[in-house]
Amino acid sequence: MLFPCSQLPRALRGTHRPLLLLPFSGVAEVYLGSGANAGHHAPSPLPAPPLAAPPGSPSVDQHASAWDHIFAHAEERIQRGYQRLSHSQSRGPEGGGRYKGVLGQLMAKGQLSLELIKANITELMAGAVDTTAVPLQFALFELGRNPEVQQRVRQQVRESWAQAGGDPQKALQEAPLLKGTIRETLRLYPVGTTVQRYPVKDIVLQNYHIPAGVSLKAFKHTVAPPPPRVIVFNISTQTMVQACLYPLGRSAEVFEDPLRFDPGRWGKSREEGQRGGGTGFRSLAFGFGARQCVGRRIAENEMQLLLMHILLGFHLSVPSSEDIKTMCTLILMPETPPKITFTKL
Repeated sequence: MLFPCSQLPRALRGTHRPLLLLPFSGVAEVYLGSGANAGHHAPSPLPAPPLAAPPGSPSVDQHASAWDHIFAHAEERIQRGYQRLSHSQSRGPEGGGRYKGVLGQLMAKGQLSLELIKANITELMAGAVDTTAVPLQFALFELGRNPEVQQRVRQQVRESWAQAGGDPQKALQEAPLLKGTIRETLRLYPVGTTVQRYPVKDIVLQNYHIPAGVSLKAFKHTVAPPPPRVIVFNISTQTMVQACLYPLGRSAEVFEDPLRFDPGRWGKSREEGQRGGGTGFRSLAFGFGARQCVGRRIAENEMQLLLMHILLGFHLSVPSSEDIKTMCTLILMPETPPKITFTKL
């Protein structure tokens, strides 16, 4: 989890850091722990009774406390970014040539209030750690237990790296199997097990009438333990439509030999890996349309860059090729972290 925690905040602030630099700060460790607690004690993404975890219960309190730490951490980073932006503006043209990051751009444009900027940056920071780190674990495991696939991807990475002259972005463009590895990992182990939408109008799908809903009910509850917090619960009477990604990605009706880890099935020139031709809506790990994951491109580049450097420097192996047992908290993750051996090449 150290890698995504170190990279995304710097992309948001426009600062540079080596791919992975240790040791890591204690503040970041607290932030990582808070993120893990927030995910572990979060309510299930699947429909459940409204008061399955009543206000004031330990899980709700721990979830709220974890978010307190996350907001405090984000607030500190945003203040630093604001100070850095103010300092660069005071220096005039000589301080304005460097990329300001997402945070700097939002502040410079002045189209959003500071509170909205804080909310968006906090959500990006909180939502970009486990959602990147956990798929990387799954990807490394699958490459480790599929040595032939690992060697094929490594060979392409080596060739693209040599042709790009050490330029990472050019190297990624010439290594489609690397992106295919990410897509194949997310096919078998989707971060979010469902994609959910509320229809804005009545629709009919395969002779099923799906009504739209409009009303929302909300109520507040004050959590007693200090510091007192007010939690707002929204109960929607709208109709939720869900696409279940986990069974979709493992369905023989959609994918040929669905349990085989094959990054090549996503190649532009190869369609036999999908039933019916084309990849289309078979890859929905990041959602789709205007409301797809806002951090998609950053996440894809982060994961590909790390995998590229690992494959260039190490051979991966695992002690057992048995399937990983998974569990679903806020996201899909392994019950226990897979054991992976890195052997220097």
